[in-house]
Amino acid sequence: MEMYMSLNRKILKLLSFAQIIVSIVAIVFAVISFSRGGESAEAASSVFGMQLAASVWAMVRDASLILLAIVTIAASAAGIRGANRPSSLGSHRPLSLIGLILGLVCCAIAFGLETIPALIIAVLLALYHIASLIVGGRVRRELDR
Repeated sequence: MEMYMSLNRKILKLLSFAQIIVSIVAIVFAVISFSRGGESAEAASSVFGMQLAASVWAMVRDASLILLAIVTIAASAAGIRGANRPSSLGSHRPLSLIGLILGLVCCAIAFGLETIPALIIAVLLALYHIASLIVGGRVRRELDR
């Protein structure tokens, strides 16, 4: 049994904990925004070339942020488990890829609605997923040695 934790495993664990914190912030932001009713119902916004009421886009933004946060928490749990025992890193990579894609979609929606807090949260989570994929790959390679 190995008592030593490599630098990559420590980084993966720290990244995973940071992802959980930002995910909680994302959920709180989305719930507060959703409960306040989002944007004005009369205003229209165009995101991905589709013109809809800003309130509809705000609901889509909030729902996608919550989904992104849930996927991120699942990926983070797999990352923490994999940092402790690299042989159990299994679902970390696919969940991180899904989280990265969702993060980019959330970035586009938040950018289209000009919602700076949501954009910052989505960019942070997307960047964390990229870093987590890189470090998770390094941990996986350590296991293969």
